[in-house]
Amino acid sequence: GRTYLAIIEGHLVRNQQTIESYLAENRIHRCYSTQDHSKGKRAITHVKVLKRSAHRTLAEVQLETGRKHQIRVHLAEQGHPIVGDQAYGSRTNPIRRLALHAARLAFKHPRTGKPLEFVSQPPGLFGSLI
Repeated sequence: GRTYLAIIEGHLVRNQQTIESYLAENRIHRCYSTQDHSKGKRAITHVKVLKRSAHRTLAEVQLETGRKHQIRVHLAEQGHPIVGDQAYGSRTNPIRRLALHAARLAFKHPRTGKPLEFVSQPPGLFGSLI
């Protein structure tokens, strides 16, 4: 399991949504969504709104698949780029970094099969954005 926290520009219309597309990469290695499964790899992202402020939204993002730039592409294509993500359309960068944080990673140990889980609190700067 992979759970991320993202602070995005604007307000998502729905409190929960699933975004599904096929992600492809162009010649300059920029990722984009397509509905043509022959051009890209299937990508599924689950988004849940946790909190809203005047101009931003804090969202919990869970990946069903793990593709390059999946969260960044899916949110930007919804019209809500991640704060600080100039490559995918963000107009602001108040903390001088991408406002995306891996909050929880869980997997089975490759040798023992024992379930492992790692939880990380977001940096303090995240709180100043919401």
